[in-house]
Amino acid sequence: MPGLSPLEIAGIAAVAALVAGWLAVSFLPPGPARVRTAWLSTTALYVALASLFMGLFLRAREGGSLAGTLAFGFLMGVFLAGVVLAAIRTAGSFRSRRAGGAHATH
Repeated sequence: MPGLSPLEIAGIAAVAALVAGWLAVSFLPPGPARVRTAWLSTTALYVALASLFMGLFLRAREGGSLAGTLAFGFLMGVFLAGVVLAAIRTAGSFRSRRAGGAHATH
């Protein structure tokens, strides 16, 4: 396998964390641990998508494609905002004593 860029490594690690987290959520009983794991997995999902579209954005920019740069730049921004919001909710689920309320899965 050729050398991977830091962006590709982040994306692959995020996909691995997402798969492991959602498997754990599938088998955990309802409760604070499940909510926290779901929010961690949601954050990993947004990191994976943001890294995918960041790579596509950089490739489009390098190739001189204005349409690709705009489209992938927009999607990259949307998913980067998702990373920030999911990270805030993840931190909130760890901060509260009882991780009830809004769940990442619905």
